[in-house]
This record gives sequence, structure tokens and C-alpha cells, in this order.
Amino acid sequence: MAVIKHIAVKNTRYIDAVQYLKYQHNELNSKPIRDEYGHLVEREGILIDGIYCTPQTFPRDCTELNEKYRKNKSKEEIKAHHYILSFDPRDREDNGLTVERAQELGIDFCKEHFPGHQAIVCTHPDGHNGAGNIHVHIVINSLRMEDVERNPFMDLPSDSLAGFKHHVSDNYLEYLKQETMLMCQRENLYQVDLLSPAKVRITDREYWAARRGQVALDNQAKEEPNTSDNSEKSTFETRLAFLRKAITVSMEDSHSVEELKDKLLENYGIFLFESRGRFSYQIPEREKLISARKLGTDFDRPYIEAFFKKNAKQARKDIATPKPFVKLIVDLQAIAKAQENPKYAQKVTVTNIQEAAKTLLFIEENGIKNREELTDLLELAGKDKNEKHEKLKATEARLKTVNLLIKYSGQYYANKKTYSDYLRAKNKAQFRAEHDAEITLYEAARRQLKELSGGEKIPTLQHLKEEKESLTPLKNEQYEEFSFARAKHKEIQTVVANLDKVLSEKDAIDRETSIEIV
Repeated sequence: MAVIKHIAVKNTRYIDAVQYLKYQHNELNSKPIRDEYGHLVEREGILIDGIYCTPQTFPRDCTELNEKYRKNKSKEEIKAHHYILSFDPRDREDNGLTVERAQELGIDFCKEHFPGHQAIVCTHPDGHNGAGNIHVHIVINSLRMEDVERNPFMDLPSDSLAGFKHHVSDNYLEYLKQETMLMCQRENLYQVDLLSPAKVRITDREYWAARRGQVALDNQAKEEPNTSDNSEKSTFETRLAFLRKAITVSMEDSHSVEELKDKLLENYGIFLFESRGRFSYQIPEREKLISARKLGTDFDRPYIEAFFKKNAKQARKDIATPKPFVKLIVDLQAIAKAQENPKYAQKVTVTNIQEAAKTLLFIEENGIKNREELTDLLELAGKDKNEKHEKLKATEARLKTVNLLIKYSGQYYANKKTYSDYLRAKNKAQFRAEHDAEITLYEAARRQLKELSGGEKIPTLQHLKEEKESLTPLKNEQYEEFSFARAKHKEIQTVVANLDKVLSEKDAIDRETSIEIV
């Protein structure tokens, strides 16, 4: 899976970026590694190129451009932008990705998406910790060197002009993620969806904090004598990792958001806050709130509420599908295995005797005196099951209609203004050509709403949402009632079949006995 990362660089020393790419650095503190003579140690197997410069002249050329336009003078200004394209380790073996091909892809990516900027592109053959992932570093001067053709991904007019700075927005980063995915699809490389929010979000800062903490913990363990609690301290845990673990454990033991709040506070001293439908957490010894967004989507309100609903639905399903008290008596003659294996036949015979006893117990408990009363009970159970099923189907059909009404109402109102402008436009043909998609969606939504409403007045969107909220629990309740009725009907069917089986076998035994007597 290829990923793209962005780092804003405020360091005025462009030479540091070049040295980081060319020479080995300590992964934990980012300091350069030197040999016994104090010389920098070169990275092995790298490729490095320059755009509008060479790797050697990049620091000087960037500084001269900054002086020309009198930019990048203050400490707070972003002097460079560092992008990293990191490929899946499996791409090397499975898809034939080489350092040379990755470098070509990086250069093309830089020229297409950062046009007009001085840049260095450097490909490393391996990642942190010997992960084996080929990755490409692209470092560009934040100041644009020359005018370029304006592209659709540029938000501002200045994004194509010389002397202006590289503009990074959320939309632009989303665009780069999409382009990374398209590049991997085109090259037949492994790829995941970069546009969907991460379920568990671990930033580079947290990753390196965990790495540094683990190294410190390992060193401490080596220095200290073995103690009984060493095993408990063998794995370093960041504050965010502790928070994720606490939330996950508490969710498993809770049934609502309020109960989750109580569990977190009682067991971990963690406060759960809500603002505008989003969750934030406060852990002990830290006043600043930690947003759920920082933890990942699995720790925000939408996922947690869906988790509780799923658990409640499963609990209702377990209740609504009781195990049958009586099971069907099996015909031994119809089971080939019983004919071949006497022990298996004996086991089935014992089970049949037990089910026959349950059948008789059911008849006795329900006060059934003859076969006709049992038939009447079966008919009543079947009728009850069918009535409950019809009610459930009607509710499900109405809920489906309401969902469609909500969908098309949203589509209708979203494009209503455009359609009104179209009706008032002097040149309707031209206006329609410019807004064909919105007008088509509006007309389709209007047509669907008329069909769904059956010619009656369409309820308001608020009324539809309220109706949906009332129909959903009603559907769940009716499903439970139908499940019980269906299970009851099936059980009586089994009793009838078992009774007929027992009576037929009794008749057969009686006939054989009478023949022997004669």
C-alpha cells in the first residue's frame, strides 16, 4: 500500500534536507551518524536527482530565489515542503518495483503536482526498522521559481505564478492522496483507500514517541536487576495507546454512551466530553482534551453508537430465536450411516426416545386431549405467524419508502435553487448545458417523490426523519414477535410429525403382535 506524507519545514538550512537524504541518520533523534573519523556515513543504494537545480546546488539556488523575492525571512515561514511516497514492501517481490522505477515515478509525480518549484527527489531502498519498503523523498522550495500553466488542482490564482509560495490545503492533500492511488493502480502496485479516515490513526509523532519510549524501557530493563514486575513494563505504551485501549475495553462492557462515560471515569479516570456530535477525552495528569479524530474513527461517536446498536440488535436476535424444545424424531431406516454403524444407530434411537418423551410432555402441558385439538392449535399458530409476518412486511415496506423519500428529498432540496434559476434564466438552453447534472438530479428526484407519495402531499424532511426514528424500533419489535410466532409454529409442526411417527410405529407393532398370536 503506497502512502503519501507531508512535512512542513521551517528550517532555513536547506543543506540539512540534502544531508538527511544522502547520509545515514539516527532514527530516534534524527541526528547524523558519523564514523570513527567523524565523517558522515553515506546511505547505500539511493538515487537522487534535482529539478531546476542539482542536489549539490539546491541549498544555494533556494536561498538565492528567496533573496530575489524577499521571502522566507522569518522563523515562522515554511521554507520547504517535504513529501514522502512510501510503497508497500511486497511491491518489490510481487510487482517488480525497483529503486530505479520508484525514482522515475517520484520525478514524474514532482513535475506534475509541484510544477515550477526547485526540488530534489531521492529514493531510499529501505524504510525504518528494516521494513523493506522502497520510498521516495520529494523536497521542494516553498517559493515557486517560474510561472506555470494553471491546473485544476490549484485553489488560488497565485498557485501558478512565480514568486508565490506553495499552497497546501486539506483539499490539495486529498487530491495528492487520490493521485497516489491512481499512480499505484496504473503501475499495478499494492494500494489501500487513502481517502477514507483511518479507523485507528497513529501519527508519525506518536509512532516515534513509542519507538523512543520502547528503547528507553529496554535499556532500563538491561540496567535494573530482574524483578517480578519487569514483564509488565516490557512494552511501552503512549498516552494515546493507553486511551485507545481503555475505550475499547470499556465499550465491550457497556451498552450506551452514558454507561461508557461511567466506565471510563470509574476504571481509568478518563472524562468523556461531547461537542457538536464529536467526542473528546481527558486522561489523568493532562488538562488538554484529546479529540476522537486524533485517535481514529473507531473512537468517535458515530462508530461507538453503531457498536452499541449492533450489540443490542444481536442481543434481540438471540432472544427472538429461542432454541426449539422439541426436535424431530428421525427415521432410522432413512439414515445410511445408522445401517452401517450399530453404535450410531443406538445413539439415534436414544435421541428419538428422548424427543418422543418431550413430545408427550408438550401435549400434556398444553392440555391437548386428541389429534383434532393439536391440529387446531397448529392452525392457530400458523395464522398468528402469518399475521405477524404481514405486519412486519408492511412496516419494512413503509420504512423503505421513507428512506427513499428522505434520499430524494435531500436531492430535491439540494438542487431546487439551481432549478429555480434555470426557470428564470433568459437563455435556458445555455443555462441547462452549464448545470445539466444538477437539473437532471432535481427532475429525477421530483419524479421519484411523486411516485413514492402516490399523488399525496410530500411530508417535510423533518417529519420523514421523525417517522423513520419511530419505524425502526417498531420494526425490531415486530421482528421479535414474528420470530417467536415462527418458532412456536415450527415447534407444533414438529410435535404433530413426532406424534404421527409414534402412532404409526405403535400401529405397526400392534399388527405384528396380532399376526404372531394368530
